[in-house]
Amino acid sequence: MEMGADDIARFLDQVIERLDQGAREALVETQEEAMQLARDYSSGPYSAKDQRRMDAPYARRHGAASLDPSVINAQTGRFLGSWEAGPVRSEGDGISLSIVNNSPEAEFLGGTKTMFDRPIGERIEHEVGPNLTRRLNERAERALNS
Repeated sequence: MEMGADDIARFLDQVIERLDQGAREALVETQEEAMQLARDYSSGPYSAKDQRRMDAPYARRHGAASLDPSVINAQTGRFLGSWEAGPVRSEGDGISLSIVNNSPEAEFLGGTKTMFDRPIGERIEHEVGPNLTRRLNERAERALNS
């Protein structure tokens, strides 16, 4: 089979379009996964009363948190219900997705003078990062082989 310059250009344009579409699909799927993890890790079972009985398990005075600090206890549900997906972007040679928690409590995730950091975002990023890479690789392989 012989291809002229126009055929090659058309073929490459189609591959680029499939790559772009595949990258967007991978980002959307990963963002959905991140949102689900955010909801899961914002559904901890301990009430404020339970935590008082446990002697403030996230207090710095203990030297280390006695409960997983990346799990946020649901309590009123305001934090849990305040997760939002940001825009999915592919700009230049970069791609990005984001999720944000707009509750007033979110400002304390970085810790305070008396409370340890609550690294829910880092945990989510650590878990979804490899899945995003896998999804992008799968989409690239499909784009190049179709």
